[in-house]
Amino acid sequence: AEEFLSSPRLTGTECLILDLYLPGMSGFELQELLNAQHRDIPIIFITAHADESTRDRALKSGAIDMLGKQVRRDALFRAVRLAIQSYAVAHPTPVPPPFLPLTRES
Repeated sequence: AEEFLSSPRLTGTECLILDLYLPGMSGFELQELLNAQHRDIPIIFITAHADESTRDRALKSGAIDMLGKQVRRDALFRAVRLAIQSYAVAHPTPVPPPFLPLTRES
């Protein structure tokens, strides 16, 4: 978590897949810090400790999903697709102005 926070990848990350229990800062602590910094990074939690209250906490704090270990591939792909779509909606790519041909003034 700490390494991610100090990396150049922090800006522009479209999806973050986290375990709840990380060395140092926990996944929830990282999520709270990112929220406090107003960083709209969609988060998917993967954990072996996914009870209903833990899942509710993650989702109420803005996580896209919380998946239990062993993760099914289709569930992970669905969550990643939702995360990337969520990021795209929150960070639309600016559309360049239409091409206007130059005219020669007389």
